[in-house]
Amino acid sequence: MQKRQLFGTLSALPYCLRLSWQSSRKYTTVRLLGKIILPVADILGAYVLKYVLDLLSGAWTVPEPSRTLTGLLLLAAVLPLTAAIFRRLVSYAEGLHNNILEQYVQQDLMDKALSADLELFDNPRFYDKFATVRRDSYALTYQIWNVLDCVSASIGFLGTLVVLSSSSPLYGLLMVAAAFPSALVNRKYTKVLYEFSLSQAGNERKKDYLFWLSSTREYAQSVRLYGIGPMLKARYQAIWQEIFSKKRKMACSRMLLTILFELLPHAVILGVTLHISFGVLNGAATIGDYSLYTGLLSQLWSSIILLVEYGTQIYENRLKIENVQSFQQVPRKVISGPLPLESVESIEFDHVRFGYAGMEKPVLEDVSFILRRGEKLALVGVNGAGKSTLIKLLMRFYDVTGGQIRINGRAIREYRLEDLRRCFGVYCQGAPNFGFTLRENVSIGSDEAQTDEKVLAALGKSGADFLMGQAPHGLDTSITRQFEEDGIELSGGQSQKLALARTFYREASAFVLDEPSASLDPEAEEHIFRSLEEFCQGKAVLFTSHRLTNVSIADRIIVLEDGRIIECGTKEELLNQSGRFAELYTYQAEKFK
Repeated sequence: MQKRQLFGTLSALPYCLRLSWQSSRKYTTVRLLGKIILPVADILGAYVLKYVLDLLSGAWTVPEPSRTLTGLLLLAAVLPLTAAIFRRLVSYAEGLHNNILEQYVQQDLMDKALSADLELFDNPRFYDKFATVRRDSYALTYQIWNVLDCVSASIGFLGTLVVLSSSSPLYGLLMVAAAFPSALVNRKYTKVLYEFSLSQAGNERKKDYLFWLSSTREYAQSVRLYGIGPMLKARYQAIWQEIFSKKRKMACSRMLLTILFELLPHAVILGVTLHISFGVLNGAATIGDYSLYTGLLSQLWSSIILLVEYGTQIYENRLKIENVQSFQQVPRKVISGPLPLESVESIEFDHVRFGYAGMEKPVLEDVSFILRRGEKLALVGVNGAGKSTLIKLLMRFYDVTGGQIRINGRAIREYRLEDLRRCFGVYCQGAPNFGFTLRENVSIGSDEAQTDEKVLAALGKSGADFLMGQAPHGLDTSITRQFEEDGIELSGGQSQKLALARTFYREASAFVLDEPSASLDPEAEEHIFRSLEEFCQGKAVLFTSHRLTNVSIADRIIVLEDGRIIECGTKEELLNQSGRFAELYTYQAEKFK
């Protein structure tokens, strides 16, 4: 068991060392030298002091005592000065190097989050895992240095132990034995506290969420309107108190046991000091011996404390690295295919079936249709019918659990993901905008060089060109006041128009729009569908809409209910069938007379 744990600890070292070296060879070299030079300098300093005292007391005779004493005193002055300078250099290197390493680790974590399947973001356990991994990822940065710190402490420990044992092997043996119980206690409680922190990941996220609700602009108005500030504080306090009470109990037990066991080394130091003192009185040892051995005894105890501390950190970091590695090994289900895709000529759903993880009932069942370039297809149905899910499958945010989706006659899985998504202009229901400039919000994600004329044209197509009259810096105006005082804040409808402008900017061969007029007034809604009809000529268009008066621009309409296609045809055909579409259409028409 111990061998397996040691291998687990050391297995991450090559990666950690490579990470450190790649980030900065200069800083890595300085830190490595420091781990070796500093403990050696401490031992040399103790020896120099011994010989100075022996020379002054007459216990050591040399031909030219004045010259020897001068040399020793100069060496005694140079050693600590050199060590102090090197400590400053190491401290300087550590501060800058750690910043570089932390940035590298954060970028790696961003890569993992950006490449994770969308399915994982539906699972609260993934968020708990991500929260702990984000916290624990710094262990990758520090593990190599904790081990090297431990090596440095080991050099000091072994050197001191050898010198002490030259007087009496019992000295070193007693000190090591006395420190052993304290090391075991630290190791045990390190694991207990870490496992407790993992178990509280959900509560920590809830606590952070409550703080976020209290401090973010998005909820500031609602919090004040409903007077829920005291409730948020009370819930935050309750969660904190629950976590803190359990942590305090474990920390208290650890403290009491550690104090108890740390009495043993102090008792050993007292006994050894008395033994050496009586040796000096009896002539069996010199004053220099007393200085050397008592000094090295304290240094040995300091080395043992450091070994326990670094050993505890190494053990804790091993647990953290295992947590990070388990996150990195989460398998991806949505894998990019090898084939390029330049344009969309046809879209085919062939008996598609899909259900979200953890749900017994499928969201889509036996869905089949074909959409060709130049056609406009509308999906209608009540909430929960499966319209948005169908679009997510087409974008390969998820893969079907049955049947197949084809683009241009080939299985959608055969295409490169980036090509597939680049070929579509997509608006997803509730699409957010970004805290960037107006220009960047429209052209974001586009590979081609952005032009102001094209950005303005896209704003016009979506009805968002009015924003130019509100933007003090034109297209360079920030779409939020969170970072810029002269930024602009958008209403729900304005935000939707801007998101639609981003969709139209792409000029793709196919367009997919999920409720493109949900937050718009009737005038803006009419403008959007007129633009959609004009702009998307000769392209494949798939859109959803609750307002059935808008579907008249569609060549065909599919009615979804409980994940199945129950009707398909033109608006006139479906009205003549007097089925579900006609029922919903009549209901809306009468409601808005």
